[in-house]
Amino acid sequence: MAEKQSERDADLRRGIRVEIASFVYNVLKVVVSVTAGLLTGRAALVSWGLDSTVKATSAGTLIWRLRGEAKGADRRTVLHRKKVALSVVAAAF
Repeated sequence: MAEKQSERDADLRRGIRVEIASFVYNVLKVVVSVTAGLLTGRAALVSWGLDSTVKATSAGTLIWRLRGEAKGADRRTVLHRKKVALSVVAAAF
């Protein structure tokens, strides 16, 4: 049982790291592409960058959801966070 919990904790930490990388990448993509698009007058570049706000929002929501579970939130809280995260990600996309 302890081995399964240890595996679960490792999976949660890995998931958090992946989502943090995704969040950072997408925020940088928004900043760079929107700035470049505005400076060059390219609407396509601006819209391509703004599309990444959806992905950054989803990543931030999943970080919040996974961190709650990783910090040992009770089952009710974990289920609530899962439901909220699903709603936010679905609405974002």
